[in-house]
Amino acid sequence: MPTRKLKNHNYVYERISSDGRLTAYQVRIRTTGFPDFVKSFDDLAEADAKVIQVLNDRNNDSRRDYRAAELKSLGDVIDAAIRTIGADTTRKGRGEDVCRLWASRRNNSGLCATPMAFISHEDWEDWKNDRLDVPIA
Repeated sequence: MPTRKLKNHNYVYERISSDGRLTAYQVRIRTTGFPDFVKSFDDLAEADAKVIQVLNDRNNDSRRDYRAAELKSLGDVIDAAIRTIGADTTRKGRGEDVCRLWASRRNNSGLCATPMAFISHEDWEDWKNDRLDVPIA
């Protein structure tokens, strides 16, 4: 898709469809010594906020790669914890911990399918409130 640079918005481009419609705003940041950052947004305000966040991180010499958090879901993190805890044979209570993690994974399938980058504070609050509402058997 063709793009054109937005006036007065550094690093933000408009993605234009073949029939001339605006389909998205694309952020492209290329800085020496950092991975290229390219991502599309539906909203111009979100794109501008992401530009500020990435540039602030780069000015503070923080080499964060946000793509990793978008590729890894909460379920992947729980699975890694299950493997780590299960492999530690010297740990007391590891069987109970593994069972709790499996139960959490099973009972929260929607949250576990969500990429880590997209889990909001409200999602964590809902998860906490759901856990407090469940009676202990």
